Amino acid sequence: MAVKTELVKEFLIDRVFGEVEERHPGKLPDRVEAALARAPDAVLPPDARSPEADTAAVQLARRGYLTRVVETELFERARQLHQLGDTDGPVEGDWVEAAVRVGAKLARMEPAGKPDPRHDGWTSWRVPGPGGHIRHYLALMSAFTLFSDGEDSPPSFPDRIAEDDLKRGWMYGFYLRCFEESDADDPAA
Repeated sequence: MAVKTELVKEFLIDRVFGEVEERHPGKLPDRVEAALARAPDAVLPPDARSPEADTAAVQLARRGYLTRVVETELFERARQLHQLGDTDGPVEGDWVEAAVRVGAKLARMEPAGKPDPRHDGWTSWRVPGPGGHIRHYLALMSAFTLFSDGEDSPPSFPDRIAEDDLKRGWMYGFYLRCFEESDADDPAA
């Protein structure tokens, strides 16, 4: 089925993005706040670290987390049970440590560009909801908005930080929320 990009942007991406921006920053559960604060360590390469880059990683992670919250509210399909895939064994012990480990691993696996739905490794396509392309665009929109002075101005990213590092920060927050959802779905949790 052919999809018109302008319609997807206007009715899906802009709607989700607007909902996220209305909720940002918002108060989240303490354990989520603790895991979000670890975004710089989880996704930024050592040479990209700076106070500005670290702050950006946390803000983008928060937006990624909130995006998944909005997805589950707007789309029935997004509320279906899901598995995050191979996370290096069972998740045990401290919730924050486990969430950081899983979120960081999955965020680093995502491609810098649009994920191909035919590639088995892109978890952003396996999580029920609007799909990996929509999430890719939302991550970029979040980064561009954070670092531009207006809709028509190009973003000015912090020194030494790449666009894909920023996307990984957003994906990290997204996967923290997915981890939290899968934890809530586990009767033993």
